This record gives sequence, C-alpha cells and structure tokens, in this order.
Amino acid sequence: MTSIIDIAKKAKVSYSTVSRILRNQEGYSYSKTTSSRVHKIAQEMGYVPNMAARFIRTRKTKIIGITTQAENSYATYETTKKCSAAVRSYGYSPTMLDLSEYKSGDLSFLGNISYFAGVICSYKKHEKEIVELSEKFRLDIPVITMREGVTGNPNVREVKCDIRKGFETAFEYLLKLGHRNIAYIGHESASGRNIYYENMTKKHGIENKNFGVKEKAENNSFLSGVEMAARITADKNITAILSEDDEFAMGLISGLSDLGISVPRDISIIGFDNLAFSEAVRPRLTTVGVKRNERAEIGVKLLISLIEGSDVQKELLPQSITLDCELIIRESTGIAKSK
Repeated sequence: MTSIIDIAKKAKVSYSTVSRILRNQEGYSYSKTTSSRVHKIAQEMGYVPNMAARFIRTRKTKIIGITTQAENSYATYETTKKCSAAVRSYGYSPTMLDLSEYKSGDLSFLGNISYFAGVICSYKKHEKEIVELSEKFRLDIPVITMREGVTGNPNVREVKCDIRKGFETAFEYLLKLGHRNIAYIGHESASGRNIYYENMTKKHGIENKNFGVKEKAENNSFLSGVEMAARITADKNITAILSEDDEFAMGLISGLSDLGISVPRDISIIGFDNLAFSEAVRPRLTTVGVKRNERAEIGVKLLISLIEGSDVQKELLPQSITLDCELIIRESTGIAKSK
C-alpha cells in the first residue's frame, strides 16, 4: 500500500509537499513541473487516498496516546505521569496505549491509534510499532519519542536525554577516583548503555566486565540487582560498578550488604536516573540525573505544536531536542581500594 512518504522519497520532495499537492491545499503553489511529477509518480505507484485517515485528520480529536508496556521501569512510570499532567494542561485527554501484546500487522490496534491526535512513545520499539501502523494505514499522526529516534519517519520527533554523555561522565569520574576494574550490570538491551560501557573500556584500555542479564528477575530490576551480587563478588578485583539504572544499583547494594560487602568502602556504585528514593537509601546513591520532567514538558509542548500548527509552522519545529544529563555525587562512590 503506497503512502505519501513513498511518493515523497521517489519525487525527492518533502512529504508535506506531496500531501499539499495531492490535496490541492489552498494557500500553497508549486511549479507545474513539481506538481506534474508528484501526480505522475502517485499514479505510477498506485496511490489511493485514504478517506478514513483524512476524516481522522480533520475531526480534531483531543485524545493523546501514551505508549506503555507491562515491564515499565519506575523511571518510565514517572515520565508517563508527568506527560499525562502536561497533556491535560493543554486541554487534551491522555490515554494509555498498551503495546505489550502488539504483533506486526495486527489490525486490532488500528482502532486504538486512529482516534489519537498524537502519540508519545516511551520506548524505541514502540516508535517502530506506531510508525508501522501509521504507514500501513496512512494515518498522518504526529509522534514524539522520548528516546533516540530509530525509524527516520518524518512524522516522528525525538526529545531525548544525552545518555551516552552522561554514562561517559560517570565512567570518567570513577577513573579519577582511581578505579581500573569497573564492571557494568543491567539488562543487555537497555538503551545502549552496555555498548557505551564497552566503548569506554576500549578507550581506556580496561578489561570488559559486562554482567548483562537477558531477563530481569520477575521483571524487577531491584531483585535482579540483589541476585547479581553473588556474580559480582566472584571477581575479587572489581572495585566499582556502573549500573543500568538506580533500581539495579539499589538492589545490588542490598545484595552486597547481605554478603558482608560494604559500599563504598569495598566497591563503589553509580546508578542512573536519579529516582526520588535514590537519595533515601543508605548509602545515598551517586547517580546520573536525567531531566525527566523537563523532557516530558518539552515533548508534550512539541506534540501540541505539531497537532495545532500550520504546515509551515510544523516544518520550522525541531526534529530532535537533546537534554544534558548530570552526575550527582553522593555517598556510594569513593577512592578505589587496593586489591
């Protein structure tokens, strides 16, 4: 099924240009050559206007979908809560869109997303799934992803935190403390953080000690961290650990304590996300702070602008916005202990 994106690629013009030409939108004029080329390519590719999608675009729905799944982390929960509040502040209604059981080509999800004025994606795979549905049924729905974009679809804008830079800053801080045996714990596919770790070990000539887990214990990062303690202590040379997130880190601290290992006297630990309770644990957790509230507010504002703005205004909006992370030094890190 041909979409205007397919036509735009072949005609080498923007998708919005194709849309205006095919809809003969008032207020815009294009050269006869460009218009003829677009119409010719559309005819050659067998393009048929999707009247259902056109109806959806023009009926001004006030519902915004926020994707979710069964294994949401606490950080994602906090972001979702902030997004929902921001959506309401603009007079729209947030609705959770559970993609846990989505299968490629599953038409039952069409009825869900077709009623949304826009969608906010919490995970990379959600972006792929929403874009797949939008392209298949030619639903011109603006999408905001809270991660680094992966589809290259022009309807998708990204509002992300610079996770790579934050991770590198944490790694280099441990080096300054004298640590040379630095391990990583976390889910193997967690936002590329395991890859950032491996890149830093290569850069600094340090042995790669990646303790990745394929599945979290009972879908719980804290319990996975507790269970990881025994594996970590089997390597007597490790003096510091970078964790996928604060939940893993706090679970690891608990597990190490059960084994008589003191943090940071014996092992330093850095988390990621700066969750509210990372400052309540003992020792207080050194972590990389992610600007979740700011990211949510900016993401929702950008989405509303895409929904309500004119085509010209939309083209002036940024395709990508990146926020800095901040290393927050507390009590779970210290000078490397000689081993």
